Amino acid sequence: MKDYLKSALKKTKAIEKSDFTIYDQIEIGNKEFWLTSQELQAILNHELAGINLFGLPLRTRSKRVKSTLAGKKAKHTSREKAHRPPIEPTSPTASTPH
Repeated sequence: MKDYLKSALKKTKAIEKSDFTIYDQIEIGNKEFWLTSQELQAILNHELAGINLFGLPLRTRSKRVKSTLAGKKAKHTSREKAHRPPIEPTSPTASTPH
């Protein structure tokens, strides 16, 4: 498992140093950026170790895990916002607050 974690950490550092955003595709099997199932499992186990989710409702656990992982990788936020397409209201009432 340590070999998977080592290679996963190396790949995540390469992704962080790249210009990738969450909207960019990575070629399946790319040796530098694509995480295998084993690497993904190892990095998630590593990042989530020690987080207590006991007794929390399912949706709360899910939100806690997502916010924990997003908080660790939040440095690309401003660049992602620049690449995000604008959200257009679907009807005139959609943009007015209720």
